[in-house]
Formats: sequence, structure tokens, C-alpha cells
Amino acid sequence: MSRSFVVLKYGGTSVADASCWAAVAARVRALLPEHRVLVVASAASGVTNLLERAIDELGLDPRRGVMVGDKDCDVRAGQAAGLRSVLVRTGYGAREEKTITSVPDFVADDLLDVVRWMETTDAATPALQGTQAS
Repeated sequence: MSRSFVVLKYGGTSVADASCWAAVAARVRALLPEHRVLVVASAASGVTNLLERAIDELGLDPRRGVMVGDKDCDVRAGQAAGLRSVLVRTGYGAREEKTITSVPDFVADDLLDVVRWMETTDAATPALQGTQAS
């Protein structure tokens, strides 16, 4: 039986500090392993520091995460925090792709394209597939 994907979108104050990211992590854990979970977070000013702090405080492995965004700053924020990065062409992404200065791990047409990439590459780690690591 195939597990369904659940996409969670966060931005602004919902990702403003480490306690907010802890709430996001709790929501993801509640959905696992019955679902595969994709978290989409809008990058904001200072997001790299927030990501690094959340990763540290929650004891997460950044190599098991992927930052998906439609701007160069999203890609750079994810890379600076040790995450793999995807530029998605929706939103500002198609325009941003023409002038981007960073090098994302993948450029996707849409979120479904991101999911397919995650399922067919090493980005499909147990945490991203929705199974709990031992």
C-alpha cells in the first residue's frame, strides 16, 4: 500500500524561532510513518541562523533534510545550514533561475517534481520517506 504525501507549508512567525521549529518537528513526527511528509518553509531574514539553531537544539541531522524555495536566498539559507537545496520554478523561481548565484542540488518545475527527485535520489532518506530511523 502506498503512503500518501502530506505537504506542510510554514512561513513568517510560524518559523520564527527554535520553539516554532520544534512544533513543526512534532507535527511531522505525528504524521510519520503513516504518511510521507514534505515541509515547505518560506525563508525570511535571518532564516539561516534560525535553521542552524533549530537543527542544533532539536538534535537533527541536516544531511537528512532538504530546503525547497523559489528564491536564491532560500537555496543559500539551506546550504548555509547544511541542507541540500532545491530551487522550485513556481512562484519567483522561474525568474530567479535566470540570475541565481548559488548552485542548488536540484531545480524542480513544481513540488511534485521535488517529491519525485526525493524518491529517486539519495535525498530519499528514511526521514524524508516517512519511516523512522533506528
